[in-house]
Amino acid sequence: MGSNESTSRSRRRKNGDENENDDHSLMSTLISGSEGEKVPAGSVLAVLALALVVLAVVFIVGVVVLASSSEDSSERKTMKAPGRNYRIYRDDFEDDPSSYFRALRNGSD
Repeated sequence: MGSNESTSRSRRRKNGDENENDDHSLMSTLISGSEGEKVPAGSVLAVLALALVVLAVVFIVGVVVLASSSEDSSERKTMKAPGRNYRIYRDDFEDDPSSYFRALRNGSD
């Protein structure tokens, strides 16, 4: 912002001539690019909106992944229990099959 812009703006404020349209146009002229070039405020708002959308998508995907990764007992695979007429959870059997067969021989559940 140059010194002329600053003094003219402060004069308008003192006189009460500055309104919302002046603020909007002033905002668009004050936003500068990386090499001092002027960037319209609309493009800055578009970038901010895009960033907000990306954050929302990342949040939603995270919630879905966390919700789907929780293991419900209804989603666990089952198998017919060897030597018995009921079903057991496959992962429990595969973790320690020898203890299952030991319990089967001893007659305990």
